[in-house]
Amino acid sequence: MGIAEKVRKFGILFCLLPALAWGRSVRIPEPEASRYNSYRFGLQSGLFFEQYLDGFAKIAGWEFEWVPVRDMSYDEALHSGVIDFAFDVTRTAERERNGTLFSSVPMGNEYIELFAQEGDSRFCSGDLAALDGATVGYLEVDPLQRKCLEDFEREHSVSLVKKGFPYGTNLNELMRSGEIDLRLAGCSRPVEGNREKSVYNMACYQVYFACVDPEIKREMDAALGTMLRENFFYRYDVFSRIYGIPTYSYDNFTEEERNFIRKRQTVTIVSDVEGIKAFDDVNEKFWGKISDYSGLLFSHLSAEGNLRDISGNTLGNSLGKGALGYTGDGIFKTVRCKDASRLGLAFTNPCRIMSVRLLCRKGVSWESLMRETPGWDSGKMPRIAVTGDIVKLLPFFGEICIPFEFKILESVDKCLEMTRRGEFDAALVDDYFLQRMNDINNYPGIEGKDSNIFSIPICFGVRVHDGGRDVSALVASVIDKTMYQLPHFYYGELMNAQGIYEKVQPARIRFKLYLLKIMISICLLLFLLILVGFALKARKFRHKSYEDELTGLLNNDGFLHAANRMLDLNPGKRYVVTELNVRNFSMINQINSSDYGDRMLVCIADELSKLNRGKGVVLARGFADSFYIMHEAGENMAEDSRHMQHLWKAVQAALSSGGYPAVILGGCAFSCPGSSANNAGELLSRASYARKTCGSGFYSNFTVFDEQIRKRREIVLDIESCIDEAFERNEFFVVFQPKISLADGKVKGAEALVRWNSSLHGFVNPSVFIPVFEQSGYVTRLDFFVYQKVFEYQQEQIQQGRPVVPISVNVSRLHQNPEKFVSAFTSKFNQYSLTPDCVELELVERFAGASDKILIQLTELLRGAGFKVNMDDFGSGESSLNMLSEIPVDVIKFDQRFLRQAQTSKDSLIILSETMNMVRKLGKLTVCEGVETEDQVEMLRSMDCDLVQGFFYSKPLSKDAFTGYVARNI
Repeated sequence: MGIAEKVRKFGILFCLLPALAWGRSVRIPEPEASRYNSYRFGLQSGLFFEQYLDGFAKIAGWEFEWVPVRDMSYDEALHSGVIDFAFDVTRTAERERNGTLFSSVPMGNEYIELFAQEGDSRFCSGDLAALDGATVGYLEVDPLQRKCLEDFEREHSVSLVKKGFPYGTNLNELMRSGEIDLRLAGCSRPVEGNREKSVYNMACYQVYFACVDPEIKREMDAALGTMLRENFFYRYDVFSRIYGIPTYSYDNFTEEERNFIRKRQTVTIVSDVEGIKAFDDVNEKFWGKISDYSGLLFSHLSAEGNLRDISGNTLGNSLGKGALGYTGDGIFKTVRCKDASRLGLAFTNPCRIMSVRLLCRKGVSWESLMRETPGWDSGKMPRIAVTGDIVKLLPFFGEICIPFEFKILESVDKCLEMTRRGEFDAALVDDYFLQRMNDINNYPGIEGKDSNIFSIPICFGVRVHDGGRDVSALVASVIDKTMYQLPHFYYGELMNAQGIYEKVQPARIRFKLYLLKIMISICLLLFLLILVGFALKARKFRHKSYEDELTGLLNNDGFLHAANRMLDLNPGKRYVVTELNVRNFSMINQINSSDYGDRMLVCIADELSKLNRGKGVVLARGFADSFYIMHEAGENMAEDSRHMQHLWKAVQAALSSGGYPAVILGGCAFSCPGSSANNAGELLSRASYARKTCGSGFYSNFTVFDEQIRKRREIVLDIESCIDEAFERNEFFVVFQPKISLADGKVKGAEALVRWNSSLHGFVNPSVFIPVFEQSGYVTRLDFFVYQKVFEYQQEQIQQGRPVVPISVNVSRLHQNPEKFVSAFTSKFNQYSLTPDCVELELVERFAGASDKILIQLTELLRGAGFKVNMDDFGSGESSLNMLSEIPVDVIKFDQRFLRQAQTSKDSLIILSETMNMVRKLGKLTVCEGVETEDQVEMLRSMDCDLVQGFFYSKPLSKDAFTGYVARNI
């Protein structure tokens, strides 16, 4: 052992000394047979992991505490703190975003293969056509297997007969009996008795160690690195001991190959393409994957200075004396040739197929350059132009063509152009690149456009020495076996994914793009000049008679003049007119003084001027405390909304910092080119109307005038005009939506909902008429209509001996006098022969935000009368969690928005789960509404939610339909 190696090992031991001294205790999931069934590791999986991880723990200086995690995934166990460390985890972007830390290198590779009987001549590796119509058996316990088969059919246009079998089925016996032709299985399992052969590699993936603690990750990476340096095949050796088979039958490497890999000798990869990042990325990914799968170490070297022919002359001379080669050790892309033995090369299987076209100048046919049909009558050798990526293929053409001279040019475009001019007799170019990036018709006189395509298999030439021993064939064998584990022609797939041919653009396209960029820059400059000119003209519109003396802005007339002028100059553009107004400005003047009010207006004007300076905006102060703003509309409503929100907040902030506690209201309207709404007066009138509809909160403090406002106003007037007639005509009716217990799936109650079938408007949506009833005060009358219908229904059920479940009714937030409401409610209730457990009352959470004292009093009075009280729409209001203990309700009903957010947000899921848990601990019943999917049901069942309500179980039902539903599901 050398001094450097001793120092390295001493450093590793020194770094791990604290862990060894104290023996860090690390919680790790206990391996379970259910997690590692036969398609992965067989029945001995637990023993394999125990021994493998025991060796890892010794290197890391850890002491494992095995923790059962039967009821949760490794992700949940890691992030909830149940375990500190996990193994056999696939690395995904979603897990990394959630904070999972993975080992810097994988702990191993797994892949799935398609197997046939060894003597079955119908199938062989790579023959995809023979697979069409074959019957394939797989284990249903592994969902990945069926997905692999479906992906294979889609990608290769092959139709398979897929048969799934339960866990434990002997698929080998089914192949021997002829029931299936092929079977799908994990390649890490030993092939029994060597009676099978692999037909196709379906999937290949890597598994990692995982944690969430950066300190554990640091120690984990250090230990894993030490393990791989000491014995790259440690995991495979453990596997061999457990299953009693030689390691080479698991990883396909011979003992000699494994010994070479253990030496960790660096092998040089010689790149044949310089200065193109896309090619470098492909090489790094490809050889990185080969390194991960085989254990070989690679370094990269440019081909510059290494290209020589057999005679030792530099490129550009004759190729007739021999084939092209490299002078040093390394691995490089090339083609098989007759001179391979003399060059000392070993070749791998092809990594890709390259199509090359031989194009000739006018008067020269490509057939005349072939050895079999020589027709070259010139006294000198033909000259051929090539690009750098074609050089490695020249040995192939040296064997099939007559002797020729060649020269490397920088692009396909250059090769074709110089051949067209007669400076070269022919050109060798990449056909795929030619089809994608060059138009052959741009080169008149080029011969051989429709034939002369050569499909050449590209392989890797290997020349490697271990001391004085030639190990080229050994390294080539390792690379072949490793490439076998990857998808077919994986190198070509990487090139397509990188978009190689799009990134390597010919000079003509690069020049066109350069000209396009210049033209775009000129257009942008002209556009900026036009904007500056427009701003200068806009300033001229201002006139002394149009100015407001107090603020220096335009006055009402000035605004109308300037705005109409802008609309006339730009008839096709859309503009936004906004009116801002100070709430209760006249009262502010009365309480303080007119001077105080004037200073406030000047403060607003200064802030608006600062925010809109130099933006081509028409800004004015109108009558009293009104301010007008007109600017060009953005691309969409959302953009304008963000702009006005920023403007509104800035003005509010300026008033607050200036000592003026006032609230700004606003409204805006959009111009419509070609309509009556395209003049400043009409736009200002609409903006003013929108502003007058403002209430509280930002979205209520700022309103946009649109068709919806106009239609809503018409609907409100229509509804208000026919409410009394609707009650007289009995147009309202009650429906019932069942509440289902997740414990047994039985109906435990229902909610009464009101519907309106208008003789004038047809069926009116509750979201439309309920707000109108609340604004007009009719909702209290509607509430007692529902109460009466529910009391009548419950009494009818009891009289007829039918089963009865409690029905909850809603209490409007307009019932602001608890004593009066409870008195009226109980008086109506006492008219029927019912007990309080037949009816429950639902109070909305937003009621609490308005007045907690009223809600507490109302709840206590109702519970004192024997009724249960539900808190409806919990999670949709602005109240805090304190209300759970302060307001004595019996049931908490979660809003459906809470449920939907929990499906897409991990944070919301945690909040919902913990809130339900807290509610249960407080002794209250939990109900969730708006349940529409089975996934939502399962999620709520995992949280031990008591009752659910939604379309997944039943829509709101008529009286008769609900009666039948209860009878069937009680």
